[in-house]
Amino acid sequence: MDINILTVKITWLLSILTVTGQLISLLLIILLFVKKWRKNIYAMIKKYGFIILLLSSLGATLGSLYFSEIADMPPCRLCWFQRIFMYPQAIILIIAFIKKETNTIIKYIFALSVIGILFSAYQYYGQISAILNPPAATVVCDVSGTSCVSSPFLFFGYITIPMMALTGFLVNIIVSALLMRANRK
Repeated sequence: MDINILTVKITWLLSILTVTGQLISLLLIILLFVKKWRKNIYAMIKKYGFIILLLSSLGATLGSLYFSEIADMPPCRLCWFQRIFMYPQAIILIIAFIKKETNTIIKYIFALSVIGILFSAYQYYGQISAILNPPAATVVCDVSGTSCVSSPFLFFGYITIPMMALTGFLVNIIVSALLMRANRK
């Protein structure tokens, strides 16, 4: 199979997963406002929250490694900062899963995700500014010829690599916050 066809298929799959993560995040937030659903949401998060965190972090880590190592899309400086805050989450979550210490590390996942989402949002803002108004766009960063402003794809009219990372961090923020709250109750 041609690597370009494989990259398109994987990017399509990751874009679908990004939209799914965004919809789940929105649904969780909306359902928290419905008083009769709160207890059910907390019960569901207590049961499946850790697995959601693990899948989100692993998906983001493996997706970024695919783009840089197989699809030959070198990361820019902001991508590296996002990786600094996502990759440890996958490792921490795997170790916590193996050692069955799932409740003790949630606050660390939350903190790493809050910092990571700031880099993702900044990079995404730079990309969308460049797409919507190219002459007025400023280059967010440039390392070894890799610019944050250019995007090799734009799925569904808004999904780029930084939006994928932003969604991974968002899912982890919401789920870890709900897990911390559910564990206090």
